[in-house]
Amino acid sequence: GAKLTLAEIERMHLLKTGALIQVSMLLPACRARGLSPEHYRELAAVGSDVGLAFQIPVLTVLLAWAGITTPQAMTRARPYVLVGAFTVGMLLTPPDVFSQTLLALPTYLLYEVGIVLARIMVPGAREVDAQRQDSKTS
Repeated sequence: GAKLTLAEIERMHLLKTGALIQVSMLLPACRARGLSPEHYRELAAVGSDVGLAFQIPVLTVLLAWAGITTPQAMTRARPYVLVGAFTVGMLLTPPDVFSQTLLALPTYLLYEVGIVLARIMVPGAREVDAQRQDSKTS
């Protein structure tokens, strides 16, 4: 199969997932009267960030498929991912806890979906996990 570059993946995100979520956030807001250009830009940025979060399951499956990590290792990283999701939510959203949570929780849940998909879709993922566990106990 053809290999994708980072630029190609970013372009796909911008044209597909990011754009769809951005539009779904902006259309209702545009119908509201009195939407300032600043609020429009903030909504567009948040929509793009949420769209990027929806790529997490794809990334986790690709990382497991490439052998960089395993579903078991991703499971052990859960507490760090949760803190990281809230930190990224804090940095990418307007300065309120509600917006931060609206980005962080779906991000974390999508990480969990990615772990489940990696277990299902990556051939030999369970065997690799078992071998790594055996090598640690030996």
